[in-house]
Amino acid sequence: MDDQNKNLLLATGLSFLVLIIWMILFPPEEAAQIKPENPEISNTNQDMGGLETSSIKSESDYANQSKIKRIAIETDRLMGSISMKGGRIDDLRLLDYYESQESDAKNVVILKPANKELAYYAVYGWTPVSGVNSTEVPNPNTIWNLASPNTTLSLKQPIKLQWNNNNGLIFQREISIDQDFMFSIKQSVLNLTSKAIKLAPYGIIARQGKPETIGFYILHEGIVAAKDGELIEKKYKKIPDLPFEKNENGNVQIYTVENNGWIGFTDKYWMTTMIPRPNQSFKMASKYT
Repeated sequence: MDDQNKNLLLATGLSFLVLIIWMILFPPEEAAQIKPENPEISNTNQDMGGLETSSIKSESDYANQSKIKRIAIETDRLMGSISMKGGRIDDLRLLDYYESQESDAKNVVILKPANKELAYYAVYGWTPVSGVNSTEVPNPNTIWNLASPNTTLSLKQPIKLQWNNNNGLIFQREISIDQDFMFSIKQSVLNLTSKAIKLAPYGIIARQGKPETIGFYILHEGIVAAKDGELIEKKYKKIPDLPFEKNENGNVQIYTVENNGWIGFTDKYWMTTMIPRPNQSFKMASKYT
């Protein structure tokens, strides 16, 4: 068995591994217009590990994209940043934990941007259902604007991102964090048009490649989830065996949750999960391409 004192580093190697959680949001039938002071809101909570950065800075520090801004994440136990491209949480380092016991050891990195080796990140959005088309909702490449006075996400300072589609819809995302690495994501849409719209908000934890694993029988490494009290586990080596779905262009397993559930990845020491608000129905899926 490998040295138990060595933190397992997140690794890459195969293709693109994606976990999707989405909650279908149906606006009240009688409310054709959502007023700014009472927007329709859906909530998704995300529990993550830790990372690196400070204040709003250019993504060129992490990649060759010099004009994409970042919002810093700073707590006593975390450092990191959120990319304004897609509003992704993709840059997290744990300040309490190190890669080894050497005096010059680096902090454990949990999440990394999509254009980096070992990419591992979380992204959110909306899928149009009716009354709106795909060009009128933000996507993973949308450049968001900061809509709060806070320029750093910290324990006492949440941040709010905003994107106006210039066609009567304003999308907002409020992000907060607690002392135990729990990110709370509250998404809302202001409908300033005269028509009713239906949207399906979603959250994704995406991982590129098959990470290094210990392979010890008492330790689960791979997809982990809970569905109305049922524990779901699937090892990384078994994920390519998921049934192929032509419409998804990948191997997919979909679960319907009635009241409570969550889904994520787990390694030897760290787990990244998405946890929708309790007492609601939603669907979650693991997908391999």
